[in-house]
Amino acid sequence: MLGTSALDLYHYESSSSNRIKTFNKTLDKVLGGGIILGKGILELCGIPGSGKTNLCKQLSLNVQIPTSIGGIDRNTLYIDSEGSFSILRLKEMANSLVEKFYHKLDNDERKTFTVNKLIEGVIYLRIFDLNELKNIVENLEMICKQKNLGLIIIDSISITYKLKMQDYIANKLVLISKKMELAVIVTNHMTFKSLSGELKNQLDSSKRIEPSLGSSWDSLISSRFILKPIKTYIENSVIFLTNSEGDTIPFQVRLKFLKFIKVNIKFIT
Repeated sequence: MLGTSALDLYHYESSSSNRIKTFNKTLDKVLGGGIILGKGILELCGIPGSGKTNLCKQLSLNVQIPTSIGGIDRNTLYIDSEGSFSILRLKEMANSLVEKFYHKLDNDERKTFTVNKLIEGVIYLRIFDLNELKNIVENLEMICKQKNLGLIIIDSISITYKLKMQDYIANKLVLISKKMELAVIVTNHMTFKSLSGELKNQLDSSKRIEPSLGSSWDSLISSRFILKPIKTYIENSVIFLTNSEGDTIPFQVRLKFLKFIKVNIKFIT
């Protein structure tokens, strides 16, 4: 079996057409131009209320933006294991997205780029246990072909508490991401881990907060972003998003769209 040349891989990852964009220069910069298709699993971590689900909803709509204005014009499979999905919130975001890009579309595109079409392009599945997730994952290739998927979201992956099932599901997701050239985003909770010894003595607290599922799960994902809410802005709606390289940006979740706060940002390279 022949592999892919490094040059071909470079050209693929450098192409702007192979990304789901947030359409904010700051966040897209941290993401390397957007969320690259076919790169395996991207994990969004954070405590409850940190903005994980809102960011997922926004991306579930952004993937449907027409190619003529920088989108990839594909659909989203949204797998909800927690029951936190709000169709009203999604509709508000869809309405804002149409308002934002409507003037950039031609007449034919305007007929299909509507709030109802955007909502229709998010295929929603509510699951209640690990077996349901396993059954969906086993049929993902067929679903991808039937629904023209560009993005799969699992909110949240914390349902995969069994180690063997973590490996199985993650490997399936990575395979489908690469084979079908789509993005996979999962959300994950944060949990407290007890410290001991010298490290414990140096800290005010004997516990630290970190993504759940443990180190075995860490090796199965391709990248991780941690969302942290802060309390210095109105309604605690400002989130710090940090990636695995240490890049940190603040953004604000509002009713209409993701608004980015203009502050001094240090990008660590």
